[in-house]
Amino acid sequence: MEREAKRLFMKLANDNFLQDLSPEEFAEKSAEFLAPLNVIHAFREGNGRTQLSFFLLLADQAGYAIDLEALDPDALLRP
Repeated sequence: MEREAKRLFMKLANDNFLQDLSPEEFAEKSAEFLAPLNVIHAFREGNGRTQLSFFLLLADQAGYAIDLEALDPDALLRP
């Protein structure tokens, strides 16, 4: 788990933390980051809230404001 997390976060750093991307590129790259992060998490409870908080910070740092009201929780939970 630790090795995969290091690899994943190194890729995020190499991708300049998803800065300077078009909205479409940001959406694609953030999904490519969050999906494997969800797989390697250690704890089931609280993971979604933690990932959402991290994603909001990542988006903010990349210059994107995420409207949580526009998110569909059911769509987020679909496989």
